[in-house]
Amino acid sequence: TGGRHVLILLDSSASMLDASIINVLRKRNMDDATKRRSEKWLQALDTVDWITARLQPGTNYQIYSFSTEARPVLAGSAGRWLAVDDSRQFNQVLTTLRTSVPDGGSNLTRALQVISQMKPRPDNVFLITDGLSTQGQRGTRGRKVSGSQRSAYFEEAMRQLPQPLVPINVILLPMEGDPMAAWAYWSVAMYTRGAFLTPSYD
Repeated sequence: TGGRHVLILLDSSASMLDASIINVLRKRNMDDATKRRSEKWLQALDTVDWITARLQPGTNYQIYSFSTEARPVLAGSAGRWLAVDDSRQFNQVLTTLRTSVPDGGSNLTRALQVISQMKPRPDNVFLITDGLSTQGQRGTRGRKVSGSQRSAYFEEAMRQLPQPLVPINVILLPMEGDPMAAWAYWSVAMYTRGAFLTPSYD
């Protein structure tokens, strides 16, 4: 968790509700309170807590959630850094994040574009996700996305990586039916000299 400018990108698409496709389809029709209590989503939020708890005094940070679009958790803070020393604001960000609800598709391209939007650029990025994108820069055609399309969307997203490279640390949560995700995100971490983790349920 080192770095002076740390960016956290949290996947908030509907698939973050569960590791099973069937359960995702079932849970996305439930009320928001039930969605917020989903075990997988809570694990993602706990991962954010784990990262932010280790930020050192004097660090600047920013947290974006992304589904079809990428937005800062704290409204009105797009493109600017927040100070971890501002404890009131820091707690507000984490509290606001706990009220969010996973929904929609996943667009990694939009998420990685945030890196270049930050001034100065981050020197450490944490990407919390569960699989390859279901949307590209221009969205998606139809309701079903094939494995080859998801791989193409991933390659499109990789073209958003700025030069010089920024370390991207990937925390990949489990999701069935996406066998290429682990290899793809491992390659991102290795290419950018970041880390790759797949945490257990506990």
